[in-house]
Amino acid sequence: MRDLVHGTIIASALVALIAATPAPKQSLFGSSLELIKPVAAFLGNRRGTYFWEGGDIADQAVAGMNYPGEAIRLPNGNRLAWGCRPHSCMEKTGAIITPRKAVRAVALIHYPCAFGEEDIILPCPHGARLTIFVKRGDVDPAYSEAFEEWARREVAKDPEALLTSVETKVLP
Repeated sequence: MRDLVHGTIIASALVALIAATPAPKQSLFGSSLELIKPVAAFLGNRRGTYFWEGGDIADQAVAGMNYPGEAIRLPNGNRLAWGCRPHSCMEKTGAIITPRKAVRAVALIHYPCAFGEEDIILPCPHGARLTIFVKRGDVDPAYSEAFEEWARREVAKDPEALLTSVETKVLP
């Protein structure tokens, strides 16, 4: 009888814990899982050093959206969907998505000093860089403005960090 009561108490505690666990965050476009394929297709098969050295850029971008943030509505009807990398939430990925879920641009907030590239303004690891990827023929200044505003807000959450550089890479 004692084992039955003990088991019932444990089962009740587990049910209460599961009920109290928040559901995964949803962006305005559903879960960040919906963005994996479009973001990967947008970036293609390129390699670079952003969140880790010499890796597939699409893999790094997708890793940076694992913990989704609240999507930002942009004036033109698009959204800036974003998230951060597990166990390193200072590294983030954002994507400008149309209402039809097409990717228009992707950006990474990363810390290049982690790979030996020293920042001339701040000591490692406090100098953040924003790298924006756009397609040739679709270089809209509104993308850069939205990403820069987002990056400055996110980097400012660490009182010792500062967004020290912004670069744009044009993809074919």
